[in-house]
Amino acid sequence: MFDNDDLDRQLDAALATYADPGPSSRLAAQVLTRIAHERAAARRRVQWLWGSSLSAAAACLLLFAAVRLQRTPHATPAIESPAPRALIATAQPRAAQPVLRAARRTRRPNLAPTAQSATPRSAIFPTPSPLSHEEQAMIRLLQELPPDQRTRLVESQQQAAAPLQFASISIPPIEPPAEGKE
Repeated sequence: MFDNDDLDRQLDAALATYADPGPSSRLAAQVLTRIAHERAAARRRVQWLWGSSLSAAAACLLLFAAVRLQRTPHATPAIESPAPRALIATAQPRAAQPVLRAARRTRRPNLAPTAQSATPRSAIFPTPSPLSHEEQAMIRLLQELPPDQRTRLVESQQQAAAPLQFASISIPPIEPPAEGKE
């Protein structure tokens, strides 16, 4: 073999300079800085996501509470003076007094559907609709056909609408070949 010690040393020195970024290169610092910025940005995104979802949940709860309070009937006490009550009590028999007490109670809203809220119903089902362009073209075609062709067309349509008839299928059993025959 040839003695290439000088060439080997030059190649080793050149390869060592490729791997070493050198003192002026700040590649490691740049990579670490970039990683730190990415982690901080990810942390801010997570914090923003949690904050927005918590505020959305709070807004939904407030909206639900507001709707619920609107639907709840508020009992307003009736302001009555004692004089009319005494007059009513003396003017009417005792049997009518419980009716007055029942009338003063707050009434719950009737949640049963009323006839006004029901959808109007047609006497014919399905509800008739105007003819489509294809249906109108078919009517024009039938009006222009001679009577004998019209009856043949109607008969062919009736045959197509008739139920299908199938003959019964008979499958004979398979017999094994006799011994000696293959």
